[in-house]
Amino acid sequence: MIVDTHTHIFEPEFDADRDEVVKRALEEGVKLMILPNIAEDSVSRLYNTHAQYPECTKMAMGLHPTSVKDAYLSQLQSIEKELSKHEFVAIGEVGMDLYWDKSLQKQQEEALKVQAKWAEQLNLPLILHTRDAVLQTLDIVMAVAPNVKGVFHSFTGTEEELDEILKYPNFMVGINGVLTFKKSHLPQFIHKVPTDRLLVETDAPYLAPVPNRGKRNEPAFVVSVVNKIAEIYNLDISDLKNMLVENTNRLFALNLSPVLGNNDPK
Repeated sequence: MIVDTHTHIFEPEFDADRDEVVKRALEEGVKLMILPNIAEDSVSRLYNTHAQYPECTKMAMGLHPTSVKDAYLSQLQSIEKELSKHEFVAIGEVGMDLYWDKSLQKQQEEALKVQAKWAEQLNLPLILHTRDAVLQTLDIVMAVAPNVKGVFHSFTGTEEELDEILKYPNFMVGINGVLTFKKSHLPQFIHKVPTDRLLVETDAPYLAPVPNRGKRNEPAFVVSVVNKIAEIYNLDISDLKNMLVENTNRLFALNLSPVLGNNDPK
């Protein structure tokens, strides 16, 4: 089996064919999809999607950095109320994004601090979004929640940034379709990540891997990412899939069987 550890199939891009998307994922062996929240107005879509596919989805709750506004404190109050309503496997998707707009950097930093503390208090991992802000994100999280664990999702940073992340054994690295892009620099050094710290994801509907680049991404396409990792690491596909399931179990406190795709009856 495979776990897509980061996908947004609850978003409107999938409203027309969500059933077919989930069916294709299951047919490709993607037996579980982790759904990280984005904003206040995505919460109901997240819940509805999980309710529709409870056997193959898990939820994470958080406020995405590009959703952070001046009124971030009231936003966080709204998100925090959700934490007691359902079972979540992580706090996410949270972090910092300085690619599009730096004007709300301070607000993003404060929102990240609050949510990192939630993760530590609830003993949940962080799903971290970092764009042009890997080191800042790492510094903030370590300052306020030094014992927290998590994943730097959709890693597209530099080799130096990866080296810094790897100094902290509680953090894994999430790899998606960017690894397959012709101009991606990741294949040159991603082998530095120990296999027990790798996760795979799609970030659907974004960043579809080759040979589907340019299309709407979907969980079934994560197979292309797994194949590319196996090629780079020179690993047997089955062995790699088992490793990835073990990593997912460890980070998100799950009990998935690599073969059965659900709780192992043993």
